[in-house]
Amino acid sequence: MTRTAFLSIFLLAIIPGCRPHAIKHVPMIAHAHEESHSGVICACAELSSQEATAIFTTDPRSYGNAVLVLDITNTTAHPLAIYPSYCDLPRSSGKRLSREYHYDTYQWAMAGGIVAALFYWPAIPFVVVPASLGMRSYNKKITKDIRSRTFGPHDTIRIAPYERIRRFVIIPRDYPWRGARLSILDEKTNQLLTFTL
Repeated sequence: MTRTAFLSIFLLAIIPGCRPHAIKHVPMIAHAHEESHSGVICACAELSSQEATAIFTTDPRSYGNAVLVLDITNTTAHPLAIYPSYCDLPRSSGKRLSREYHYDTYQWAMAGGIVAALFYWPAIPFVVVPASLGMRSYNKKITKDIRSRTFGPHDTIRIAPYERIRRFVIIPRDYPWRGARLSILDEKTNQLLTFTL
């Protein structure tokens, strides 16, 4: 009876903890506003609730964030750079957003440990500890996935010749981002290209 009770409580604790899957890439958005200057194409669009939910499993708007997709194509033979000060959007870091999707490992380990201690103590080293370590590993992976695909407030983006990049840009949910400016430096000619998002 105690094993059945423990397994039931354990499963009830795990099932609601669904988290986003690994983010493999930043998607292309069909409804993006696009501008082109000197062989550089810049497109930007805000993810709809459905698009964001498909990527992150839950809508970042519920955490107070809107997510833009920035798509830049370099069709020139010159390297490009975007420095943090070249974008006038109030950006959040990918690390901050990723925390919203983390498992609360400490809380889960404490609750699982107490339930295991009450009903079936051998589950602590064989179930609770490995599950907690797995959650910790997952938290690191989701942080890495989101951070590596985000243009945060302290990030510099380098774009090689003939390269296309896409990045998430995380902004406050109700921020009026249309009309914001983004500048891209042509590192060979030192020309600054300015785009309206």
